[in-house]
Amino acid sequence: LTNAVAKLERQRTALSPEEALVFVAAELGFWSFSFYGTDKEISDKIRGGVPAIVMLQEGSRDETRHFAIVSGFDDVAVWLTGAL
Repeated sequence: LTNAVAKLERQRTALSPEEALVFVAAELGFWSFSFYGTDKEISDKIRGGVPAIVMLQEGSRDETRHFAIVSGFDDVAVWLTGAL
């Protein structure tokens, strides 16, 4: 992970947080993609065995962005594990 992040920093390109996550995942040998989706689309991906990292943001302030791993869901809530 450290090497992937270092390579990203050396490139000095302006990537969005979503693009940076996709880049680091690819550097580590994982297939990934970024998309804007609904709760239903996320739950469909989890049901299909595709892990999901979601971005949570309060309002329009970039500094409020947090990433979390979706670990499960039910009819009432989505369960999050840790923050990235």
